[in-house]
Order: sequence, then structure tokens, then C-alpha cells
Amino acid sequence: MNTYQADRFNVFVKGGELAGVLLYIGEWNNVKREMVDDESTIVYQINSERNDLTQKQANRFLEDFKDANTWGWAYWNWNLIPHPVPNVNLITVTKDRDIFPTKYYDILKRATTTS
Repeated sequence: MNTYQADRFNVFVKGGELAGVLLYIGEWNNVKREMVDDESTIVYQINSERNDLTQKQANRFLEDFKDANTWGWAYWNWNLIPHPVPNVNLITVTKDRDIFPTKYYDILKRATTTS
């Protein structure tokens, strides 16, 4: 994790300890966002070409979660409100409704079996 993400993770862990509650990690991945000026409003949009999660990063995330004694985690966002980012990046669904795993499915599968 970069410094920002590591610092943020540590704040969540410490907050859980101080509050005496179990820690849940939601939507972890390696998303790259870029600042975009949209009609005088600055927004951050996901750059799908720069997003990527390596096996090493996935393994590290799960090791950190285990070390922090997290209660649970979710790999990807599930949003009922329509938006440009797909809700699931572990599979692709064709127009014929065939389902195929993506490379991220294999990365996650290996990370969970080795951690």
C-alpha cells in the first residue's frame, strides 16, 4: 500500500481498537482516479486503463487484513445506483449471458488460498 492508503488503513485499525469493535474492510482493489474539471466542478474519475491489481498487491492486502484481525472484507464495490464503473470485475458476462472469470478472479483465488 502507498503511504496514503497505509495511513488510512492504520487509522481504521486504531479506530476499531479504540471503539472496541471488529473491523470490516470494504471495496479493496487498486483503483487509479484522476482529477477532472467537469463544468467548473472538480471530480475524480476512475481511469480504467491504469487500474490493475498484481498478485503481490492482493497477497499483501490479505496479509495486512489478517495481521489487523479484521472481521471481514469485500473485494469490489457493489452499487445499486447506475454508474460507469462495473460492479464486478471478477467476471465478465457476454451478450449471450455466458460468464467468464477475469484475471482478477484468479488473482483473488490465489491470494485467498495462500494467505
